[in-house]
Amino acid sequence: MSGCGINGPYCCTSNYKLKVSYDTFLEDIMQKIGKALIMLVMGMLLCVSPVYALTQKTNASIPVTCIGKCTLTLSSVNAGEEKQIKTLDNEKGQFTLTFEKPGNYEYTLSDQTGKSYQVIIAVTNGNEGTLQTNVVATLDGKHKDTISFGKQKETIPQPIKPVENIKKPTPQKHKTNKKGLFVLTGDSTHIAIWVVTVVLTALIIIMLLRHRRREE
Repeated sequence: MSGCGINGPYCCTSNYKLKVSYDTFLEDIMQKIGKALIMLVMGMLLCVSPVYALTQKTNASIPVTCIGKCTLTLSSVNAGEEKQIKTLDNEKGQFTLTFEKPGNYEYTLSDQTGKSYQVIIAVTNGNEGTLQTNVVATLDGKHKDTISFGKQKETIPQPIKPVENIKKPTPQKHKTNKKGLFVLTGDSTHIAIWVVTVVLTALIIIMLLRHRRREE
């Protein structure tokens, strides 16, 4: 007796078809879940991976100083960049450039008189995908800390004025008496005292000698 009951073979065939459909359904669901997991993992990896350098931009400034009126032109040595022209009148200004990738970028900065600076901007990778810039300027092969145009003001040295109304010391005159016995200076007070002292001493000595002779 068949195990399918009163329906016989028809019942067994129906059960088999249901089982195959159920297995196919599970397999399809597993494949969709697997694809979803793979897409999720790839999305997480893309979010974690550093992609800053692909979209990061940085600006670099070239400061200039102008004395008088200057018409400045910044042109790139490399092809493909447009010239920048700026007019300054006794003021300071700057040229601003934007960079998207590392490298050395060379420029020429000149005025209407033909004075020309060579400018190199070094763009390097920094931390966390940022870009860093360093500006170096030279004039006639010499490094310059500042970029300036126009005629520099010359300092004219002032003449030294002579000093007036300065009292000069009066030299003392040395005089001698008519007989030339001793020298006389401008002040005769000390000499007079010295002469009187000598005369009195001589008189005292003479009086003492006479007194002694009388006693003998």
